[in-house]
Amino acid sequence: MKKILCFYIAVFYTISLSAQVDEPKSYNWYIGFNPVSYASSFRIKEPIKRMAAIVNGYEYGFNIVAGHSISEPIQTEGRLSLGRANRAIFIGQFDVGVNYFLRNSLKDNNNKGLYSGVFLKYWDYYNQLTSIHFHNISPYITLGYRWNKNRWLFDLRVKQTIAVHSWTSLEHTKSGTAWFFSPYPELIRVLPVLNFTIGFKF
Repeated sequence: MKKILCFYIAVFYTISLSAQVDEPKSYNWYIGFNPVSYASSFRIKEPIKRMAAIVNGYEYGFNIVAGHSISEPIQTEGRLSLGRANRAIFIGQFDVGVNYFLRNSLKDNNNKGLYSGVFLKYWDYYNQLTSIHFHNISPYITLGYRWNKNRWLFDLRVKQTIAVHSWTSLEHTKSGTAWFFSPYPELIRVLPVLNFTIGFKF
């Protein structure tokens, strides 16, 4: 995991050195990662790790984020994460969606400030002890804020899952669809989660 983090730092540092003398312009692409996702893969106590979804946005282990501005206020984004939620569970997840920047009418705003979005995610909840895959597809909405510092971006958002469609690799089982508003429905019925992103625009 340290090697992966060092790789990201080296890539961002190399790109930033090549862009030290930049003229003001708009950058249509960005790449980044969720630092809390990597922290969630460390060896921490299970009760604490079970609550990690609130701050890591359901993202565990290796994480990469990429996005593209298709117009002044609209930006598409994809997110990939691969990692362990605990000793038994490995989660692979892919999200894709669109963010709309609410105050992006000025050309120099360059996709910053308050935004809202709609996403669809797929994740495979794999129990390594039983070799059973639990496949899931969920839509969710976002509300966030993005800060730009030169070519760096810092993004904080709230994600609210709406529903889930699930099926498993077990034979003789059926798929099912249900409302899904919280990672811990037994504790609280509606619970948005946080998502952090640090990225570099190019």
